Amino acid sequence: MLRLHPCARPWQIKLAQRLIPDYVDPGHVYDDLLHQYAPPSKTWIDAGCGDNSDILQMPEHQDLAVGFDLEDRKQEKYFRADIHQISLKSNSVDFISSRWVAEHLETPEKALKELHRVLKPGGRLLIRTTGKWHYISLFSRFAPMSLKKILSPARVFPTFFRLNDQAAFQRYFSETPGWRVEKIHYIENLQYGNTAGFIFSLFYLLTTTRLKLDQLKTTIILEIVKIQP
Repeated sequence: MLRLHPCARPWQIKLAQRLIPDYVDPGHVYDDLLHQYAPPSKTWIDAGCGDNSDILQMPEHQDLAVGFDLEDRKQEKYFRADIHQISLKSNSVDFISSRWVAEHLETPEKALKELHRVLKPGGRLLIRTTGKWHYISLFSRFAPMSLKKILSPARVFPTFFRLNDQAAFQRYFSETPGWRVEKIHYIENLQYGNTAGFIFSLFYLLTTTRLKLDQLKTTIILEIVKIQP
């Protein structure tokens, strides 16, 4: 069943229904997984939470849920922490989510080691990040920061893409014990802002899917489970 971003226009919905009737926007995929895994978890943390919207917009979660990031902030259900050194006990968390963080980590292996430490055995890690080889990622990697700040209305952070493609995943998870990768989703993010951008991204999606070039898609969502203490 087709599920586009809420900002999609009627003509975009109609065209997508014809060409990609089973497409689900990556935001919906991540949110569905979040609502599947967070509510049953007694302890949930959102790593690199930004405005902490994922935690604050989950009223159905009745137990302990907090987000953390690098900034000092007076906000409910928030604490300041570095993802490489989290002030939580080992084996204390049931579920960790992380949206749009991994691409900004210069040493993602150290961050994953720390997330593994705080997770309970059997605990789950859900990550949404950006594919290294997508054309937008290539621009982000090589464009000067000054240009990106001019083009982006939002705050811009450095990007490294150290663990953002199939080869990196295979290498890391084959060499690092203690994780089980349950599923990796590769999903193209359609560009709804203008006609040309939407049509280009739509045919880019069709082409990469037909040629089985998942590593060229925008969004990667990983479902991972801790299997060792």
